[in-house]
Amino acid sequence: MRHHGAKRDDAEPNIVTALELAGWTVIKVSDAGFPDLVCLRKCVVRFLEVKSPGGTLTAAQEKTFRRIQGAMVPVHVVRTPEEALMAVRAPVEGILPPLTKKAPPRKE
Repeated sequence: MRHHGAKRDDAEPNIVTALELAGWTVIKVSDAGFPDLVCLRKCVVRFLEVKSPGGTLTAAQEKTFRRIQGAMVPVHVVRTPEEALMAVRAPVEGILPPLTKKAPPRKE
């Protein structure tokens, strides 16, 4: 459950609408530290964290996002519908997860 006092970012409804219009199934998640949105489409899963301009990740989010990214699943921080659409359309191969300092070794 989302911890007491936390709220959804104002940009989230517009982001969800844009993703759904683009054919994505969007699940809103309310667990503290977990990305806000799980986006599903044709065997593709994307995790999105919605932040307001200037918003930053909490320590719990950073820890959880690193664990998700450790499984080679990108987590994207988005602030606008345009950023969200770019994030879900990005190819997984060759993408650097936002919290990764160096690229994972490439499989030949």
